Amino acid sequence: MPRYFTKIRGKIFKEYLEKGEKIKYILRQHPAILGGKLAKNIALFIVFPLLLIISFPITAPVAGVLLLWGLWRTLIESMNWYGRAWIITDLGVVCISSTLFFRVRSTRIEYQVIGGVSYDIRGFMRTIFNYGDIYVSKMGSGDPVIPMQNAYKPQEAESMILRCQRELIQKQYRDEHKELKKILVRLVDAAPA
Repeated sequence: MPRYFTKIRGKIFKEYLEKGEKIKYILRQHPAILGGKLAKNIALFIVFPLLLIISFPITAPVAGVLLLWGLWRTLIESMNWYGRAWIITDLGVVCISSTLFFRVRSTRIEYQVIGGVSYDIRGFMRTIFNYGDIYVSKMGSGDPVIPMQNAYKPQEAESMILRCQRELIQKQYRDEHKELKKILVRLVDAAPA
C-alpha cells in the first residue's frame, strides 16, 4: 500500500490508537454491501428525480429535493461503511462502529485476552465474493465478543490477528527473558565470592 494511504489512515484512526501503536490491517465489510445500498439510493433518489425533471419539468422542485436527499443518503451510507471497521494493530483489535457523526462505539480487545478467532462463510455468493462473518472471543468465554458481519476476506483477517497475537507474545517473552537475565546478573555480581 502506498505510504500516503498509510499516513491518511493513521491520521483518521489516530484517536482510537494508543501512543506508539501501529496499524497492521483494517477489516471492513465487503464493498458489495456498500454497493447494494448505493445502487438503491442512486436509482431511487438520483436517477429517478433526473428522469422526472427531464420528462416533466414542472416537477423540478420536488425532484430537486429528492435529488438532494439522494446525494445526502449516498454520502451518509459511504461514511457509515467507512466508519465500521476493525483496526488490527500490534497491541490488539479495535472494533469501531459509527453511525453518522453522532454515534461512535469503540471496543478494544487486547491480544492477551483473545481466546479464539473464527469465521463463517455460508452460501454461494459469499464463497464466490470471499466475504463472511468473523468473530473474536475472549479467553475463558465461548461467546463472541466482537462480531463483524459480511467482512471482506475473513480468512486474511483471522490469520493477521493470530500472527499479531503470536508476535506480541513472543516479544513479551523476549522482554521478560532479558529482564530475568539482568536480575540474575545483578544477583551473581552481588553474591559474596
